[in-house]
Amino acid sequence: MKYNYYAYVPIGKNAMETTCLVRHSKGVFEEFRNGEWLNAPQFFSILVGKNDDFESITEEDAKKIMKIMI
Repeated sequence: MKYNYYAYVPIGKNAMETTCLVRHSKGVFEEFRNGEWLNAPQFFSILVGKNDDFESITEEDAKKIMKIMI
């Protein structure tokens, strides 16, 4: 399954410093927390532009962030 990944990146930070990693596929959002992906529909706001502190990242960067967050 193909995912789009997003990292919470407030001004002055970079993606590797994120405190929130989210992925999206086919209308389903999931947040990476405690080493697992959990259903997180509240992140729909990323797609409609209401949450502009999230940046799109590559799957490779998402995997690096996951290792840091564990």
